[in-house]
Amino acid sequence: MENLIITGVSGLLGSNLALEAIEREYKVVGFYLNHPISLPGVTTKSVDISNKEVIEEIKAIQPDYIIHCASPTNLDYLEETPREAEKNIVEATQNIVDAARVVKAKLIHISTDAIFDGKKGDYKEDDLPNPINVYASAKLKAEKEVEKLENSIIIRTTIYGWNSQNKLSLAEWMLTKLRNNEELPSFYDIKFSPILVNDLSKLIFQLIEKEFTGTINLCARDPVTKLEFAQLIAKTFNLNQSLIKPTSSDTINFKAKRAKNMSLNTKKSQAILKLPTVEQGLESFKRLEEVGYSKKLKEYQKSYS
Repeated sequence: MENLIITGVSGLLGSNLALEAIEREYKVVGFYLNHPISLPGVTTKSVDISNKEVIEEIKAIQPDYIIHCASPTNLDYLEETPREAEKNIVEATQNIVDAARVVKAKLIHISTDAIFDGKKGDYKEDDLPNPINVYASAKLKAEKEVEKLENSIIIRTTIYGWNSQNKLSLAEWMLTKLRNNEELPSFYDIKFSPILVNDLSKLIFQLIEKEFTGTINLCARDPVTKLEFAQLIAKTFNLNQSLIKPTSSDTINFKAKRAKNMSLNTKKSQAILKLPTVEQGLESFKRLEEVGYSKKLKEYQKSYS
């Protein structure tokens, strides 16, 4: 049985990824900071990965793999507190890289589509990044740290799914608004390639099995606007599409600049993996709720004692 550490185990990707890892019979240790979680078969512990002491924690576990999901994602907050981004994204990643080097673990680093400026879209893995906010700049610096490790994977993506924490991913927020019969403003001028965390989790383990190294875009194979994403949610869950109001992102006074076209090119990943469409991802998202998966995730968060 191979040892696996997941950082950010109580987050949107981390919690779902841990459950996938257990199904695949990995021995999983999950690190969290402020949000304790109890997942079946997973050892979880509070570890501040921005502190160099995390290296000793990882040495004690001797993992074969580290999947580094932990990262603050509140763009507007980070824009006003750049030191937080430096500490919890860049320095934390430096520590994880140093630990992976010491224990000779393969590092799988979760990055973002936000490292690009959004002017052209359809970004390939070798396109030149040009971050336009503090969060994106920090994530790009983190990538540069990971690139120093030969045995590593950098995954650029954008996710949604069922959250274990008491907060909503984009799809959950849109779905809640529609189910409450509330008006849903949705951006027609922001394009992205969202993937369900459960689909992403499976693809990550397929990459590990294929012994892939390097940078790769892992996302839905067909980009959509946020407006189209909302419309697909309404269609998938049979809800009222007339509640969805086309909106320009320029009407919102964001503290952090937002890139307009975040779509990722998937030619490289589709050559070795089968990527879902956005519609297929949303069908799976709906199916997970129907079988009680989303409710169970929340119970794992609450069951921690």
